[in-house]
Amino acid sequence: MSTNKSIYIALAIHNHQPVGNLPSIFEDAFKKAYEPFLKLLAKHPSIKVSIHFSGLLLQWLCEKHPDYATKLKDMNTKGQLELLTGGFYEPILPAIPDRDKIGQINKLTKYIEEKFSFTAKGMWLTERVWEPHLAKPIQETGVEFTLLDENQFRCAGLTKREDICGYYVTEEQGFALALFPISYELRHAIPFQSVTDVLELIKSYASEEGNRLLCFADDGEKFGFWPGSYKNVYEKGWLERFFEKLEESSWIKVITFSEYRKKFPPLGRIYIPVSSYPEMMEWALSTHGQKIYNQLLKSAKEEAKSFIRGGMWRNFLVKYQEANNLHKKSLYVSQKVEKVKELEVKTRAQEDLWKGEANDAYWHGVFGGLYLPHLRNSVYRYLIRSEYLVDTYLHRGGPWMEVEILDFDKDSLEEVLVSTDKLNLYFRPAHGGQIFELDYKVRSCNYQNLISRREEPYHERVGKFSNNPGEGKSIHDPLTAKEQGLDKQLFYDWYPRYSLIDHFLHPDTTLENFARCKYGEQGDFVNQIYHFDVERSHEQASIKLWRDGHVWVGKDFHPVRVEKRVIIPKGIPQFTVEFHLANGTTNNVSLWYATEISFNFLSKIDPDSGLQVDNQLVSFSEALQKKEVNILVLKDGIRKVEITLGFSKTAHLWQFPLHTISQSESGYEKVYQGTVLLPNWHVSLGPKGTWKSVMTFNFKEMT
Repeated sequence: MSTNKSIYIALAIHNHQPVGNLPSIFEDAFKKAYEPFLKLLAKHPSIKVSIHFSGLLLQWLCEKHPDYATKLKDMNTKGQLELLTGGFYEPILPAIPDRDKIGQINKLTKYIEEKFSFTAKGMWLTERVWEPHLAKPIQETGVEFTLLDENQFRCAGLTKREDICGYYVTEEQGFALALFPISYELRHAIPFQSVTDVLELIKSYASEEGNRLLCFADDGEKFGFWPGSYKNVYEKGWLERFFEKLEESSWIKVITFSEYRKKFPPLGRIYIPVSSYPEMMEWALSTHGQKIYNQLLKSAKEEAKSFIRGGMWRNFLVKYQEANNLHKKSLYVSQKVEKVKELEVKTRAQEDLWKGEANDAYWHGVFGGLYLPHLRNSVYRYLIRSEYLVDTYLHRGGPWMEVEILDFDKDSLEEVLVSTDKLNLYFRPAHGGQIFELDYKVRSCNYQNLISRREEPYHERVGKFSNNPGEGKSIHDPLTAKEQGLDKQLFYDWYPRYSLIDHFLHPDTTLENFARCKYGEQGDFVNQIYHFDVERSHEQASIKLWRDGHVWVGKDFHPVRVEKRVIIPKGIPQFTVEFHLANGTTNNVSLWYATEISFNFLSKIDPDSGLQVDNQLVSFSEALQKKEVNILVLKDGIRKVEITLGFSKTAHLWQFPLHTISQSESGYEKVYQGTVLLPNWHVSLGPKGTWKSVMTFNFKEMT
């Protein structure tokens, strides 16, 4: 190239582990990615890197690997590293209240100041999920710049290749924030293409003026922790050669973002539309929407592709009801925390709330995210713990009860929320009268934390891969399945898997076809609207839910009323459900009635966990049919909780595990989400006849 052309390059690394991730994964990521990257970088002091650690990971590093933290501080002090701040527990900022946005950013900034004697002026924006209003709360924390993907700038109308070579300024209500574009080409080239090709790519952006900046920013885990990456990055020496070439190339000047801002003015003012990186906006679309989106991209001219955008991150809250439940729970708890006036209590509750806002469990893309029960359970645990702390403070101890009727999930329909000092029971009358959240507060767990089986775009590819490990170019291109025959285990639910779901089964229904959701549903109750009424006394609440519907019996569609009354006492971890069926005709009617109850357990094979019936402990992983059951015990050995179910009328019982097939960074996998119980009865009703049964739920801590 001409010796007159040169360019600046800024390198940024984002290191993160989710709240609730396994300790072994933290340690594995440290050994394969965080430690070797820093060790290699230290050998090349002229290579400068901006580096971000989510707060939980940074805390872990400081506690578990203090020598590493000391090295970070030393390199930051010398100017080789520039530490970036962000939301402490890595929340999606547009999804949480402004008070929590500001609080989380300030917390990480303060932690960096205390541990590293450095005030971070730049921040990592979680998943680069941008909405224009963010400029104001971000700037109010003292942050001066953040990074977004190149395509987000293209969406704002930038068309020239060199338009991304620098930074811009945006504003909200007069609060200005600098924005750096992350090169899409560079992000996808490093470290997957050869070092020579990467240098040629950088060279293509160089100019005679020499004032352009090309920015690379991506996950630090791609340097050693992503499947197959350690061999390429370290054993084959990709990263070492890259650093050496940067040092040898006099036309490349490696610089930090803050240094570049001091040397050069912005390229102009810009207003970025609601957006994220391209893959995220694709994942946020429905399965059908993703197919259309990809068809549009294939048929569009190259210069038009930047204007074809997928969905916004908030679409995940539409696509996955479970994500919306989780999100609305976080907003609900955040409002409760704001009521606390005592600083110590509020600080503790706020800390758990912020952990519960960690983004990973709220969405699904190439990573398991929402499909990973241990991540969802962790987020729920902290939200429930925060709520429990606030409630205990507000009620000053002792037994108590609250009943709220409100639009919890923000769909304009009312939910009923019953909270006691022991339990939370959330009812959705407009959708089958289901219980969609059941919290045992003593253990901070939501036993309705399951996810339904639904079609995902990648399911059509599942059968094409074996369980032989492969080396993909990227985690965006999985090449493995963790076991054979996953495509034969793809089943989809037409209703969400919660509890107190009323079924009327076809005579040909079997446990197998019910478990596959390929059975005959004879009634119109499962996901339809129920009426409700609430009665309260000093000692208990009674929630009455009823629907006048119909059931097919042969060729006749018979009117049937289903009523269920849930009685919840305060001060005791138990509740009772009274079921009433009423024949609306003057004819005899024979029905097969069942109530579906689903529980989220953390393991299907834990030796201390399982369903105990007739003094036999049956694994939650097993399909089970049992006749004449009056009582059963669910043992949750991991959480140390025992749940006893009693039936006033002897029931037949079915049990089966609920699995989803999802993709993760290491391939396609089957994930245990929980266990479904189906107590069922063959009921004969005379003309205008009725049937009644009572079910009791008791929770206690295991010793």
